[in-house]
Amino acid sequence: MARITIADLDLIDSEIFIKKITSTDEQSVFGGQYEYRSQILEVGGKALEFILILAAIDAISFLTTSFIRTD
Repeated sequence: MARITIADLDLIDSEIFIKKITSTDEQSVFGGQYEYRSQILEVGGKALEFILILAAIDAISFLTTSFIRTD
């Protein structure tokens, strides 16, 4: 991939360069999809899965301690 220093470009050249950026170039600059809503929903879903797993572990530990007799 070519390296472009913005300070080396003239004003007219930089405007043309910015106008010619394709969506593929934009995705490589931003590191993925430009639409971030789906990424936020995915993180929210993973957080809910994590909370559900924690609740299941807590319920299992409560059940195991309830069967242990402390006579």
